Amino acid sequence: MRDVCHGPWRAVVAACLLAAGYLAASAQPAAAGEGWVINDFHSDIDIAADTSMVVRETIAVDFGQLEKHGIFRTLKVSYDHDSAHYRKLDVAVRSVVDAKANAVPYTTSVDGPTLQITVGDPDKTVGGRQTYVITYAVKGGLNPLQEHDELYWNVNGAGWPVTVQRATAHVHLPGPDLQAATCFQGPTGSKQPCLHTEEPGAANFQSTGPLTSGQQLTVVAGIKKGALATPPVLLEDKPRPLQRYFELSPGIIAAVLLVLLVGLALPGVGLWRARQDRVSLQKRQLGTGVAMETEPPDGMRPAQLALLLDRSIQDKAWTATIFDLAARGYLTISEGRLSSGGSWWWDGERWVGAPGTFSRDGDWWWNGQQWCSAVSADRRMRWDGARWVTVTRETGV
Repeated sequence: MRDVCHGPWRAVVAACLLAAGYLAASAQPAAAGEGWVINDFHSDIDIAADTSMVVRETIAVDFGQLEKHGIFRTLKVSYDHDSAHYRKLDVAVRSVVDAKANAVPYTTSVDGPTLQITVGDPDKTVGGRQTYVITYAVKGGLNPLQEHDELYWNVNGAGWPVTVQRATAHVHLPGPDLQAATCFQGPTGSKQPCLHTEEPGAANFQSTGPLTSGQQLTVVAGIKKGALATPPVLLEDKPRPLQRYFELSPGIIAAVLLVLLVGLALPGVGLWRARQDRVSLQKRQLGTGVAMETEPPDGMRPAQLALLLDRSIQDKAWTATIFDLAARGYLTISEGRLSSGGSWWWDGERWVGAPGTFSRDGDWWWNGQQWCSAVSADRRMRWDGARWVTVTRETGV
């Protein structure tokens, strides 16, 4: 059925195109699909204030002399929305009963964009006239337009393999907020109007004759803006094609360039700062009229200056620091080394005992300049290198 609205709906043609076929449904018998007919297909559509809907379909069939398990009701619940998304209908089946409100077995299954309701007992066949009442809830079925909200609904669907002798629908709103209504009948793309009546809070629709296989009844109802909550549009991401993983969007390009700039800028900043330190030092030297200084400027020590200029302290800086400390009298530098046993050291001219070292017999010790007695004159006290202590028998002295 062609998605064009008449009369007051001409301003919403684009929205009708978007909404076309939002609940197209089809049904087929358990066998060949010939020799039976749908006498009446009636749909009650109850719209709530939160824009959710409850749909109750009463389908009266006549299997004649055929023996059938039941029918298949197929609802389309996914539609192409744009290049990246599908628009979804959230459909939940609540019940399936017969004309006497007795439960009828059913199962549901999803196959791609369709939800199939299998109605009937797989272990039992029926014939003649049968009535099935299918009730299901729908979310995401209304269209939010600029001036009003809209219901665009395919009542019976175009996929039935048999004739629907009569198709009707009743749309009920929570308040007196219906703006206008219209409907179409026939094959897809048809402009043939059907019968409809309007009330402040409801509208009724009816086909003017039988709908053969492939024909459908489509109803449109406009609702005042603000009378209901804003209808949600349920979207689902489409699978991303392989080639799109290698696309370079402006955001990705900008991020890559930013990373490259930062990576190049950091080393450059470090080099610039080191150069500025050297230039500043040279300017200070030239400003005093001194071509070269033999001491660090402004009392700075060699290690401090090396850290400032080179960002690290090399071995030569430590050596310069040692000489600087010696020059300022904080330590003495002499040429010498200890013997392998550690008891003698070379003072640059001769081997002498290391300071605090005792002789082999323990009676003498070297104080760094001369040998001194380690035992008192009465041999009752002994120097241990730090103080005099009383001699005991265990010492052997």
